[in-house]
Amino acid sequence: MTMTNASSSARGRRVKFTPQPIEKIKELVAEGLSRDEIANRLGVIVGSLQVTCSRLGIWRPSSTDNDNHSD
Repeated sequence: MTMTNASSSARGRRVKFTPQPIEKIKELVAEGLSRDEIANRLGVIVGSLQVTCSRLGIWRPSSTDNDNHSD
């Protein structure tokens, strides 16, 4: 699975990405997939993917960007 249930925090978060999907995100980013495509493949919402990418410094994908990015 791409996410696991975790205890709620003060902000109400209930799920988190595990190390395996994070590695998969990195692979898909390297392939040039857009955030919409990556979220769809992982079965997560785009917002969760975007926050995870931002926090980990992976990449800040746009919803329409499926060309090579310059990051």
